[in-house]
Amino acid sequence: MHGLASHFAVAFLIVVAGCSSSEATPSGDPGTAGDSRGPDAGDSIDADLAGDGEVVPPGFARLTGRAVQTSNKTKGVPATVTAGTETATSDATGSWSIMLPTAQPFSLVFTADGYATLTEESATLTGNYESGARPLIDRSIGQLLVGALPSFDSTLGMLAINVVAEPSCANEDGATLTVTAGNKKTGGGAPGDPQLVYFVGGLPTPAATSAAKGMTPAAIAYNLPLGEVTVIAQHPSCAPVVPPVTQGPITYHGTVEVVAAGTASSLALSFLRAFLD
Repeated sequence: MHGLASHFAVAFLIVVAGCSSSEATPSGDPGTAGDSRGPDAGDSIDADLAGDGEVVPPGFARLTGRAVQTSNKTKGVPATVTAGTETATSDATGSWSIMLPTAQPFSLVFTADGYATLTEESATLTGNYESGARPLIDRSIGQLLVGALPSFDSTLGMLAINVVAEPSCANEDGATLTVTAGNKKTGGGAPGDPQLVYFVGGLPTPAATSAAKGMTPAAIAYNLPLGEVTVIAQHPSCAPVVPPVTQGPITYHGTVEVVAAGTASSLALSFLRAFLD
């Protein structure tokens, strides 16, 4: 169990390093697991600093970031980053840059040989944005993940969820999540319903009934019907924030597409934030 815990501490307390509009990392790197903003926690950037120096034309914005290893965020991953019809490839340091139309929804998808595919929630840009580091899950971590989820079905979808407590909400401790996929929801209790497992101490813990403070992700939902998924967070003393949620030049729409999770050698994972205020 010690080995499992240490791997999850590396993979998940970094991979999906949360999403809070109140916590800023000036470098654009989410840093430690305590930053709950998510894999793309970052900052706006000036137009003259965007990307590789190419001029950003009116109606477009430059989105930049890094694809890195889960075990060592200083090590870049050669990944392909896709947003709609636009594609970028990370360099030796993992850095990538992509130009997108402003005010048009996009969802980033990260693919790399030997790593799980990561699909992020729908968002729009109003300006250039440095989105920080995306640690990608390697195959060995994927084997541990699917082995820790009871009744895991590789033909259905899997979603990592972060609960973001805005400044007026003390913290996310005690929050409960409902994931809706098609006509099914987590927590229904019927055979074939999607499953939800909260994280405690950096591990997926089937016995847990609510989110724990500082866990990133707060939970994993799995065995989800394929397609669009939404999440709502409830809390004893905080109110759920209905998307869209704007953080500087980026707005999150609160929806994400889930695809078949696959096997450990071809794992696919989606990511979504749920806000409390």
